[in-house]
Amino acid sequence: MKRRSGAQIECPSCRRTDLRWSHKPHYLNFIMALVFRDPIRCCRCGCRFYARAFTELEYEQMFGRKPREQH
Repeated sequence: MKRRSGAQIECPSCRRTDLRWSHKPHYLNFIMALVFRDPIRCCRCGCRFYARAFTELEYEQMFGRKPREQH
């Protein structure tokens, strides 16, 4: 998985880059979103972690709004 800036995101457990978004509902997802961390799961080892997937500018360019705004 790559950030829009081109930098790779790696699994902290196995260091693989075969990752996907993790959308399992969890109260921590909301809290981590406030500090621009997104839930990610490794497809190889199953490790679930949070990473800064987008900068605020990248997020705004992709979704047309700032991350903390309600839509």
